[in-house]
Amino acid sequence: MPESGTVALSSFWRTFCSSYESLNLGVLRMSLERIDAPDIPAGFSEIAFSARGDFIELVGPLYGGRTENGKSAMGFRVEQRHCHSGKTCNGGMLLTLADILLPVAIQRDAGYTGGFLVTVSLSADFLRPAPMGSWVDGVADVLSNAGRLRFCQCIIRSDRDMAVRVSAVFKETRTKVPYPPLEF
Repeated sequence: MPESGTVALSSFWRTFCSSYESLNLGVLRMSLERIDAPDIPAGFSEIAFSARGDFIELVGPLYGGRTENGKSAMGFRVEQRHCHSGKTCNGGMLLTLADILLPVAIQRDAGYTGGFLVTVSLSADFLRPAPMGSWVDGVADVLSNAGRLRFCQCIIRSDRDMAVRVSAVFKETRTKVPYPPLEF
């Protein structure tokens, strides 16, 4: 059981930190706590992607919620592993968030129940960086849910400031989605 004010560390981090325990490195301990127990805004909860492949496990955890007007939202806390050498979130991670959020929004917000959706195009305008430690979230807007192409967009924010504008097109395939829509 961890002490009050600390979190349980993975066995890797326990092993890594064991030799430094007597030094009482508060800075190292604080950075580990931030990664292991991120501060998640109210209204968001961790999304269970267990049946959806290993890729999301590498970049997650991701958290989902809904806006006041019912639109799907997803977010994450920027960790060191999401950053490049400039200590800001890599653009690929920001686009990964959009590429996961948008098809989920097509299912949840527009009631789509057809085949698996594949990305046809995804374009972005990067407006500001998302520094390490910031809360990044995206809100989706489904523009068209007719025919075999689905048009949508999202705004990704970093600590409530607009960071990326994304526009995307997804195509319906004949392959049925092998899992139910995400619940969060």
